[in-house]
Amino acid sequence: MSFSYSEMNLGKFSKRNLLQNILSATGYQELQENVRIAGLSGLMHNFEIMGIKDKNLLLVVGGAEDKEVYKQYNLKTPKEKMEFWQKEALLSAYDVEAALKQDGYIIDLMFFRNISHHTPPISKEPMEYYKPFDIPDDLSVSWTKSIYDIPILSDDILTDSAQSIGACFLSLNTLSLEELGMLTSNIDEKSINYCKQILNQKRISQYFSPPTDELLLSTFDRLKTSSPFQEATQIIEIAEKLGHKPTPNILINNLLRDPVEIAKELEKKNLISYKGITEVTQEGIKIRHEISKSAQESFVIRLIKALNIGQLTESIVKIFKPMA
Repeated sequence: MSFSYSEMNLGKFSKRNLLQNILSATGYQELQENVRIAGLSGLMHNFEIMGIKDKNLLLVVGGAEDKEVYKQYNLKTPKEKMEFWQKEALLSAYDVEAALKQDGYIIDLMFFRNISHHTPPISKEPMEYYKPFDIPDDLSVSWTKSIYDIPILSDDILTDSAQSIGACFLSLNTLSLEELGMLTSNIDEKSINYCKQILNQKRISQYFSPPTDELLLSTFDRLKTSSPFQEATQIIEIAEKLGHKPTPNILINNLLRDPVEIAKELEKKNLISYKGITEVTQEGIKIRHEISKSAQESFVIRLIKALNIGQLTESIVKIFKPMA
């Protein structure tokens, strides 16, 4: 019996196109790519790209994906590499965010994992496999075979890590080959509009522009508050101060604008609950909204820290604890 593992990585050109489309789709202007920034500790940290929108800086954290780094630290399995990537990404985010905040910037964070498992069989030429999807030919593919089990970790680990510090997360593996082709081959109006659709489908756009009712619902759930109406207005005010003005409601009447009235409507429809999943009945069909795993939940973490109205109700992910 043998075990196998394969992965695909975007090259410099295709990765740049993807990240440029993301910046444009979320309203940021590029400042610099492959940027090194000093953290509060004095250490230098690498970021894939940095964008700006008013006082908001978006830092795209790539973590450590350098083969030389893997060799230096004797990292062999996908699990070891992901755990190292995770620690490096969190250290970079913590350290640089602390430094830039002193300069008056509001820091938005995205963790980006440049690994996809949409790979061809080892017997097939990679470029021929990806050609129908118009993905640039600067990508690389690797295969590993072993007689021993190959330890791996789910991207959910990185989602939780990003969420713990108020960052959103995008894994290349969550994008289909068709989506990758559209987002990596060009940077134009068509690709930017398509990127907006994809970010909305992946619920990443909710991090940058959270729907008002979902934002209130998620924050109430985190706070476990018994009097949500008292905090409703303050929640919206803080979101705006963070440079993320909430958008119209999607769970209830989208014409409602007053935060207190929205909170009352959420309660009336029994949507204010203390579960990670809320069920909404619409025309006899149950829709499950997985609040806790959305990019918007990452924004809620930031918002609650800014509110300073109580401790978080869930522990921050213990990133240095060995994970099975």
